[in-house]
Amino acid sequence: KIFYSSDIKLEINRELKTINAISSKRMSPLIFIGGTLENWNIKYDLKNISNKDNVEIPSISKYGLTGCVSFHDIKTKNIKVNVKNSYCEDGIHFLRATGTIDKIFVNDALSDGIDIDFSSLEIKEIRINRSGNDCIDLSNGVYLIENAELNGCGDKGVSLGENGDAKILNILVNNSIIGLASKDSSNMTVDYAEVNVSDYCTALYRKKQEYNGAEIFIKDINCDLDKHFIQDGSKLSISN
Repeated sequence: KIFYSSDIKLEINRELKTINAISSKRMSPLIFIGGTLENWNIKYDLKNISNKDNVEIPSISKYGLTGCVSFHDIKTKNIKVNVKNSYCEDGIHFLRATGTIDKIFVNDALSDGIDIDFSSLEIKEIRINRSGNDCIDLSNGVYLIENAELNGCGDKGVSLGENGDAKILNILVNNSIIGLASKDSSNMTVDYAEVNVSDYCTALYRKKQEYNGAEIFIKDINCDLDKHFIQDGSKLSISN
């Protein structure tokens, strides 16, 4: 099922399997709930917005959702998602989703670029340009990301939390405060990472009292700082 705000102009081509959503107002969500999405190409764009600087970040829409484009209780197969100018807490939000994703592109997200909770997803490619907070925020699920290119993350390139498990094959993080963060009983494994940040290449810590520390295992990393934040009870292992 598809639900969307009245402020969205929605064009669906079932033959080509494309969905184009053009929003004329901030916090206008597009929502996919239940069933299976297979081989669909989904695009969302907020047009004619003013400068986002010093603008308060909205927490939820009138539908009680955090994402401009949301996928809830759904199975995905090789979908593509492209979101531009998201004026929401999350540009894209997956909740209790399973399956595979071919590509995710996010440009100019006011807060988090991608937020995924309680899901099991394999993602071939993620590209994010300019995200006000975390580029990728993962929690409480199992995730495989084959390739990610993250540019201009306002806080962390990747944040993994709340007993999450993530494997990343290849990742580039540019212009972020923290490159890779794992917290609250989470485990992150990275084959190769190239990280250019202002504070820490990695950060491992406990944020919530009901969890323990976190772990990151990296085979190979190239980081301009070679600086890491490791709280007691957490573990960082770098092979090279």
